[in-house]
Amino acid sequence: MIGEAAARFDHVIETFNRVRKLYGFGRIEVPVFESTAVFSRSLGETTDVVSKEMYSFEDRGGD
Repeated sequence: MIGEAAARFDHVIETFNRVRKLYGFGRIEVPVFESTAVFSRSLGETTDVVSKEMYSFEDRGGD
């Protein structure tokens, strides 16, 4: 994100942090998940990023 979108995102995060602190909740960081296809299409199936630095998981539905 850049520009106005990044500024709006920052505002959301800042608001969330203010509210969570108000109610006594700690900070949480979650890993980012993205479909492997996004990267394998653009980078190629055989690149180090796709073959060595990513994990793929299938849910019960095979997705």
